[in-house]
Amino acid sequence: MSYSLRYFLLVSIPAVLGLSALAKPLLSIFTTQDFLSGWLVIPIIALSGLLAGIFQIFVNTLLIVKKTKVPTYINFAAAILNVLINLLLIPLIGIVGAAISTLLAYFFVAVLCTHLSLKYFKHEFYYHDIAKSILSSLVMYILISHFEILNARGLFKVAGMGFLVYLFLMFLLKGFNDRELSLIKKIFILSQE
Repeated sequence: MSYSLRYFLLVSIPAVLGLSALAKPLLSIFTTQDFLSGWLVIPIIALSGLLAGIFQIFVNTLLIVKKTKVPTYINFAAAILNVLINLLLIPLIGIVGAAISTLLAYFFVAVLCTHLSLKYFKHEFYYHDIAKSILSSLVMYILISHFEILNARGLFKVAGMGFLVYLFLMFLLKGFNDRELSLIKKIFILSQE
């Protein structure tokens, strides 16, 4: 489970920041002008997805120890929390309020499920690797957010460049172990064939 969390975060942290950096160009290329103002929602929903993934990893512990009703109660409580926060925020700030409500609900389930899971199993959180991933992702975010992207081809080029920058920085910071570096090399070799 610890490795599942580590690998998930090594992929999802740069994905969240990459989507956040590319939110405006993504919407301007693939939607109409009417949806462009919704670019603020993308980073919030991306972060919600990251928290949902953390919940999915830790909920397995509860299922292994046969606490199968607990995830149902957690999800039910989160749904009620989401509705209540929606009732409060949507009239004030619209769709951004709905996104914030979703983020808070997923934060609630991730924290609660992680807390309950740690009662049954100890997990290694790999804080150093997560910090390296956050740092690499922030540099990638700053770099790719400065590009003017006018079409889908430019979007894919900048996204690919961001991915390579993230991998390069993680390599420099020794954020990958030898096994992971070997796997990355194999992927690049296969993609060139």
